[in-house]
Amino acid sequence: MSNKSLVIENFKVGTVNKYEAKSIPRGSASDSSNFLTKLDKIELTRGRELIGNIEDTTGRVRGLKVVGGSTGTEYIFKITDDGELQYWKESADTWEDVLTGLTNEDHAMSNYHSLAGGQMFVTSDTDGYYKVIVDNKTAIDLNYATKQPYKGKINIKRGRSFMWTKDAPTTLYGSYIDTQVVTEQYTAVASEVVGALGSITYTGTLAFKAGGSRRNCFSLSFTESGGEVFNDNRDGTLTGDAGGTGTINYSTGAYSITFNAITTGAVTADYTWEDSALKGIVDFSKSATRVAGEGFLLQQAEGGDAIMNVMEYNEDIYSLKDKRTYKLSLSADDLTINNKVFRESAGVPNWQMAVETEEGIYFMDDSTDSEPKLRVMTIGTDNDVVKPISLTESFDFSDYKFDMGCMVVWGDYVAFTGRKGAKNDTLFLFNTIFRSIDTFAWGYSYLDVYNGALIGGEINSNNVYTIFSGLDDDGFTYPATWEGNNDELGLGSLKKVKRLRLQGEIGVNQKIYVYASYDGDGFQPVIDTKHPDGAISGDASYVDTGTSVSIGATTIGRFEVGGGGSGITAYNYNTEFRINTPKFRRVKLKFEIKESFVEDGESQDLVGYASVSKIEFFAINQKRYKQSSKYR
Repeated sequence: MSNKSLVIENFKVGTVNKYEAKSIPRGSASDSSNFLTKLDKIELTRGRELIGNIEDTTGRVRGLKVVGGSTGTEYIFKITDDGELQYWKESADTWEDVLTGLTNEDHAMSNYHSLAGGQMFVTSDTDGYYKVIVDNKTAIDLNYATKQPYKGKINIKRGRSFMWTKDAPTTLYGSYIDTQVVTEQYTAVASEVVGALGSITYTGTLAFKAGGSRRNCFSLSFTESGGEVFNDNRDGTLTGDAGGTGTINYSTGAYSITFNAITTGAVTADYTWEDSALKGIVDFSKSATRVAGEGFLLQQAEGGDAIMNVMEYNEDIYSLKDKRTYKLSLSADDLTINNKVFRESAGVPNWQMAVETEEGIYFMDDSTDSEPKLRVMTIGTDNDVVKPISLTESFDFSDYKFDMGCMVVWGDYVAFTGRKGAKNDTLFLFNTIFRSIDTFAWGYSYLDVYNGALIGGEINSNNVYTIFSGLDDDGFTYPATWEGNNDELGLGSLKKVKRLRLQGEIGVNQKIYVYASYDGDGFQPVIDTKHPDGAISGDASYVDTGTSVSIGATTIGRFEVGGGGSGITAYNYNTEFRINTPKFRRVKLKFEIKESFVEDGESQDLVGYASVSKIEFFAINQKRYKQSSKYR
């Protein structure tokens, strides 16, 4: 019989575990962990790097949010299970307290920008409502029982909050619309006396704060009569037009300004203040006869299941419950509200298991309590009707639970977490272009994106990590496996293969172990004289170590600055295994990255990049059409 060859160079399908390995496409994985699918290759996942000082190795992160300040700078905030709201001080690489004494429970953290600057609202069923002035890293307690029927979590859409709470699990609350208009939500103050002439530096607290602890100020200016004028840079600093400098705490009203010279005129301040619990973003009250822009409450009691989160798509609000979804349509004048069940058997098991995208609302639907499905609420391809569409019919999620999970959009991916054990232990990446799934052995309670990089708050500690960064797990190595399809190699009869050729890139201190399984037998290492340990070695002669290959930035999603030079490099390998296979009908390959190997009696860590971009079964020798000997 003539020799044949079969080449695999397309790997975009990801993991397909819902069907038998013999029925899935070439280049797909029947099982995989810690390998990332690319169009032209599979590669060992990047590692992760700790953000800030290490925290206790117990507990869990109870909140994580990346928030933009007034000038566009991004900041990371987290909540520990010790009740500390903290921000990452990048210059010192430490976590600094903003607020303490919070309850050990999950918190929703909502980004909001208005004329009052960059803000973050921190909310929960026990602690209620707090507002963080992002540029000052200060928090304001906004709890005001008269305006808030319950404490709960919020999501901010269209200038108002939508609130849900465990104390009234089937009721949706809406807040006042933040119109950002003076005389409605804002109060302007003009020519407040700061001090008499004759000084260079003036310190004090603006008068607005004495009228209410929930107030914050913004849009400030300080003026010397006939002299220097200080304007607000919206980042907590003030700049005088004659060279003076100053600071302002928007939460407390504390200021300090230093003029360029001794003042010759009185100093006054102009500013605006707001109270978000009075006709603002956390005021859920309404008049006896509701008028436009006021708060509201709506019953969504069908089935009795709890509201989990509120999302927006295609100009409508969707209330995702445990077992079903409601659709909320508000008229342009805010007077007519259409509130009805949108879909039965379309819900989420946890409040974080949904995310908005341009395509629609992605969510993990576990409403039937049988097989969870990743779905997207989007406009159908054949009409303008919004409907939930299943995305991952080839991946079986039935072994996972998502009641502690979280979800976020990251570039072309939707990243989310789930668990097989007691806590989240798996990170999933869904490629929205290829519709592929990859899995990674990490457990996170919260995910977000910081300057293009995916970050995660651990479920087993109070630590936060940059994910897919570097080539180790914060100083530790990590394993990975990839199993392919069970392939007939284009021939239904018995066959033998003499050569297995592999190409890709590898680091000098890395090894890719190669295994093969024939007709369902256990995996055996593929060994020959060039590969005595059954592995592709980064320091072997078949690796072109004379010419390095730039793999890209150290952190996936983050570009190198100024031309780079600090990214990951590897080397091309092109190797051939001389193999003596048994007669077989189907073969399955397995690639494995180990944490270490033993050489000369000593354990050596395996660290470095690794990928496979081409698999070629060469010299396939077809045999007669008859059963494999193991089945005769």
